[in-house]
Amino acid sequence: MKRASVGIFSLIFISVMLVACGGGDSSQPATNGEETEGSFSGIVPVYTPGSGGINYIISAGLANIINNEKVLPGASFATEATNGTSEIVQYMSERHQQGMPAFGGIGALGADQAFNGVLEPVPGEHDYLRGIGYLSYNALHLVVRENSPIQSFEDLAGKRVGVAAIGTPPTELLEDLMEAHGVSKDDYQPLPLSSFTEIQEAVANGSVDAGYLMGAIPAPTVREITQTENVRIIPVDPSIMETFESEHPYYSSVDIPAGTYPGQDEDITIGAFYSIYITHEQTDDEMVYKFLETIMNNTDGLKDIHPTFDIVPESVTEGVTIPYHPGALKYFEDHGIEVQQ
Repeated sequence: MKRASVGIFSLIFISVMLVACGGGDSSQPATNGEETEGSFSGIVPVYTPGSGGINYIISAGLANIINNEKVLPGASFATEATNGTSEIVQYMSERHQQGMPAFGGIGALGADQAFNGVLEPVPGEHDYLRGIGYLSYNALHLVVRENSPIQSFEDLAGKRVGVAAIGTPPTELLEDLMEAHGVSKDDYQPLPLSSFTEIQEAVANGSVDAGYLMGAIPAPTVREITQTENVRIIPVDPSIMETFESEHPYYSSVDIPAGTYPGQDEDITIGAFYSIYITHEQTDDEMVYKFLETIMNNTDGLKDIHPTFDIVPESVTEGVTIPYHPGALKYFEDHGIEVQQ
């Protein structure tokens, strides 16, 4: 699915909302609660990557709504920032073993890999994981200097490409996009850098030929580099994306309208990866149902929290490749939302 550009992110408003979130952040995994006659009393963690990201911000706002409106009396939802996919899966495994509910906002590819036993840092099939629905997208902006001869993914053969880390969702997306354009892993040189700031600097000073910057459109990381450097974004070949997305249902393409970024005079298409909400098979059906129901009943409020929020009936099943939780399936059935899996 192709998504349109959205308005500029309001940092002040987000900061206020995060402070207000009763669920808040915790640096430690949630402690156990207890089940009583079909209801749960205690902390329900919602694990996400770092606290500055889209998944955390939306999840913190959602936790705030669930707690303030007492959607699930006795349960206190707490958004917990983690180091990423592997740690989220590890925490989900622990909660599953304890029989305690948990939710996660995770890259759809990572969820698929964990379920099928190919997520290397956490070996074994995590086939207890269950899908709930779409959460967000993260778009890969492959940036080069304006005077660079690189015009396409094919031109990256033999070039140095700045990446955040090997084995992360953005780098795996880059590798898959490169392969789809006929450029194998052996044909270019990925250079791991510690942050997007370092990638920006490396592109600017020429120590890499290209580098990726991530974010929903318009991405702050891209806006930052355009304030001091003349750069271009390398588009994907739209003609290959339909096949690419059918082979990789956890990926998508995104259209960037002309004028979104300085110097961008034409519409372009770039690649993106989905993030989804997951849980595990022992989380109560009603809890999952109400979690999803709260999202769908508060779309305006959640969009105020983050302007890229775009969970609607038409998008809520996107990116989910692992089996759905029965509570999610019941919600979809009750609301006439078709599930294709």
